Amino acid sequence: MSTQQKNKSLVFGIPGLILQIGCSSLSPKNGTHSDWFFPLAAGSLIGLLLLIVGLRHYAKSKGYGSEWGLLGFFSLLGVLILIALPDKTKP
Repeated sequence: MSTQQKNKSLVFGIPGLILQIGCSSLSPKNGTHSDWFFPLAAGSLIGLLLLIVGLRHYAKSKGYGSEWGLLGFFSLLGVLILIALPDKTKP
């Protein structure tokens, strides 16, 4: 497993996951649109993009193609799927 790619995955992936979870937990649950709707939606989108980039680097560190980073669309489930995949770089 490539250490440089793994470090990049942590730098991008952890803030992305935190942004996604934080913005979804702060959004109003009663169906009304508040003044915070667009900032929270933008934060969630930025978190999604960061998570996809982080998972892309993590997949590359495990020997998979960068398209596996699209598992970031599934948020935490995508992270768990990618962690469960075997490492192809080990002999």
